[in-house]
Amino acid sequence: MGLIYTLILIAIAALMSTTIDGLLHIGGITQGLPGWLFWAVVLSLVAWLMAPSRSRP
Repeated sequence: MGLIYTLILIAIAALMSTTIDGLLHIGGITQGLPGWLFWAVVLSLVAWLMAPSRSRP
C-alpha cells in the first residue's frame, strides 16, 4: 500500500512542480535539483511515514 501512496504522490508532485516551477522558477531554492525530483523525494518520505507498517510500532 505504501508503494501505491508513493506513486500517487509522485504523480501529484510532478504535476505540481511543473506548474510551480513554470510560475515561480523554484529550481534555485533546491540548489540545482529539478523541482519535480525534490518534491518526489519529499512526498515519498511523507507517504512512507504515513503508510501503515507492521514493522513499526
